[in-house]
Amino acid sequence: MAYVVPNAFSTGQVIEADKVQQNIDELRNYINGNVSASDISTASEWCEPKHVMKGLYNPINNRYEMQSGVSGGHPTFPIFHPGYFSSKFHKLGGSGRGVVPNCSVDFYLEADAKVFFYFTISPRPLAPKDTNSPTSTLISLRIDGNPLNASQNYFSEQIEVNNSGTANEPIVSPYRRRTFSFQTVQELAQGEHFFELVGQAGSSSVPLKFYTYSIQAFY
Repeated sequence: MAYVVPNAFSTGQVIEADKVQQNIDELRNYINGNVSASDISTASEWCEPKHVMKGLYNPINNRYEMQSGVSGGHPTFPIFHPGYFSSKFHKLGGSGRGVVPNCSVDFYLEADAKVFFYFTISPRPLAPKDTNSPTSTLISLRIDGNPLNASQNYFSEQIEVNNSGTANEPIVSPYRRRTFSFQTVQELAQGEHFFELVGQAGSSSVPLKFYTYSIQAFY
């Protein structure tokens, strides 16, 4: 049903505080749960994003919690360097995927939502001693612990150009300084969730550079 003001005041009438408060309380109750579909006109656009996108901003993790969902990203976008990844991070001391350090994202959904997640990272496998058989690094995305196979990406150790110019010299690696970007849309239930990067590497040290992400959830 439509909102009806409990107390109206005419010109010259003494305004009573308790009646004003009753008007405020009724309006609050109507907005927070008593609006019915019949109260909203669909004949024209009566609401724009600016009316619902104010929300609450948390500067520590650069996150907006808005009426329509959560939106955020790394506060030092886009130059955050999370550190290093290596064979030492493998699960069970060398087999299986390990969690890439400092690249996980935790968030909470107030309701079921479609979540858009985008990340970019630049692994830099260092030059191997044996340029004929460089080792590889694999990185992929997991959502709530479940692998997203389509996100898997491969990186080779960086091989630099030698100066002699002979025909058999190693050339610049095709994976040198390549940035890995991936985006996905997931339908997730209300509650706690997390994204994390996982991987495995034959290198003892893989610098991670230029990591950033953005997350948007739409209820």
